[in-house]
Amino acid sequence: MKLKKMWMVRAGEGAKLIEEFAEGNLVAIGWHELGEIAPGTSREAVSRRVAERWPNASKFKVAASAGQIYRFLNEIEKGDGVVSYHPGRRVYLLGRIEGAPEYRPEDSPENYPRVRSVTWLSAMALT
Repeated sequence: MKLKKMWMVRAGEGAKLIEEFAEGNLVAIGWHELGEIAPGTSREAVSRRVAERWPNASKFKVAASAGQIYRFLNEIEKGDGVVSYHPGRRVYLLGRIEGAPEYRPEDSPENYPRVRSVTWLSAMALT
């Protein structure tokens, strides 16, 4: 199997969503306060949405958040590799992206409405 790229998608603060990722065959990101952002939206438009929602955020925070959202929606592709992990347990999930980004606020892990389907190929525990 040839992977085009490998992406890290963290499972929330403290890896609180690692089980949902594994059991749901997905990865997800948050920013639920922004509502739906369509794939294909420019990075600049995403930045404007972030800055409008959090007007007191630093330029660095706005750029970092907008970049993560933009990449999840526009740069990750079907067939790319993905890794997520739980640092406390040192458990790593390795998989392959299977679908386009979806906005699923009602059917997503805990305020993480931007979802991509994944086939998990391996779970590893490093000791």
